[in-house]
Amino acid sequence: MAEEGRGLRMDVDKLVLNPARLRIMQHLRLHGRVRTSELVAHLDDVPRATVYHHVKLLEEHGLIEVVEER
Repeated sequence: MAEEGRGLRMDVDKLVLNPARLRIMQHLRLHGRVRTSELVAHLDDVPRATVYHHVKLLEEHGLIEVVEER
């Protein structure tokens, strides 16, 4: 059981320690609820598709919540 928890923790660490995902998390922490287009503008050195991919990964792992999709 302890090994399972440690493996999950490592996955979360890997998710959060990615530079682009870390910047997304920091932006959300500072600004609260934002549109993905705002994240794309903030991470202007990261391709739009990559930002959307990172947002999806963070959501799938329960680190952020997407509240509305268009």
